[in-house]
Amino acid sequence: MSFHNLSLRAISSYSASTQDQLNEEEATKIARFRQEFVQIVTDHHISKNNIYNMDQSALYYEVPPRKTIDILGSKQVTLKTKGLTKKRVTIMFLLSAAEKLKNSL
Repeated sequence: MSFHNLSLRAISSYSASTQDQLNEEEATKIARFRQEFVQIVTDHHISKNNIYNMDQSALYYEVPPRKTIDILGSKQVTLKTKGLTKKRVTIMFLLSAAEKLKNSL
C-alpha cells in the first residue's frame, strides 16, 4: 500500500483486563454455592425443566471497522458513520438445565 502512499491505520484501540484464575476465596464461595444449590434442588424435588439460566447481550446496529486505509502520514483518521454506533438492542437467551432453549416470550 505504501506504493500508493497509503497505510493501514487503526481507528481505535481496546484493552481489557483478563483474569484467568480464581483466587482461593472465590473458588471456595463457588464450591459452597454449588453444594447449596444441589441441596435445595434435591430437597424440593425441582425438575431440570424448571431451572433456567438467562444471559443477555447487546447487539449494536452499526459496528465500524477497527482499521481503515488512509493517506500515509496523516495525523488523524476520521470515520464517517450513520450515527448508530452507540444504538443497540438487548438480546436474551434462556436455557433450561434440561438443555432446552426457550423460544421468545
